[in-house]
Amino acid sequence: MSTARNIIKNRIKAGNTVLGVGCYSAAIESTSDNKIIKVGNTTDDPWLYYYEEVIKPQLAVGNPHVPVVHDIHIDHGHDYYVAVIEKLYKHEERDHGDLSGADALEECIVECAEANIDYYSWAGRLMEREAHDCYGEFNASRLYDVLAGVRACKDSSIQLGCNEECEDGECDCSWESLSVDLHSDNIMYRRDGTVVINDPLCDTDMDEVDDLSDWADEMEIVE
Repeated sequence: MSTARNIIKNRIKAGNTVLGVGCYSAAIESTSDNKIIKVGNTTDDPWLYYYEEVIKPQLAVGNPHVPVVHDIHIDHGHDYYVAVIEKLYKHEERDHGDLSGADALEECIVECAEANIDYYSWAGRLMEREAHDCYGEFNASRLYDVLAGVRACKDSSIQLGCNEECEDGECDCSWESLSVDLHSDNIMYRRDGTVVINDPLCDTDMDEVDDLSDWADEMEIVE
């Protein structure tokens, strides 16, 4: 059993609630109301690339549209990571349909992350679709900076299967491309309504991925 699975099972035994499970990671209830514990089952998780390339530099300049990462531990040797992250929420009205106009904003977000759109053209789309006036507080230029970073990640290739002991030309690392994976589960909000781009990337070749969500379903660890 992988280290990540053991960590999750031990957290459950300790009384923590599993809030959600995806292909690469699980979100676990923290002892703090405003934080969650993210346990990743592989250090090839594209979220780690997003963290290094977008979250860290944008947090450094005070961009409110990336998640706050309070602490992170990455273990390449055992192929897992654990991060303590601020707790985020889905659009409050999502279960009742697009009552607050979030679809317009989220559509513009996805388009900007996937296509090479300059800032002024994108800002124009926000106005045309009245996305600037819908549910979700945001600063257009700062949100654009995050999405431009996501797009740059998508347009580059990353080296997977690497660890700290690898040497150039002497390991089994492979280069993989990423795709944008933005939907209502990855476009999240703070309680004050601020839009946060949470986990926007996916490995285009997932055949080799140990899918944590399948394991969680089999174990019935998420209600």
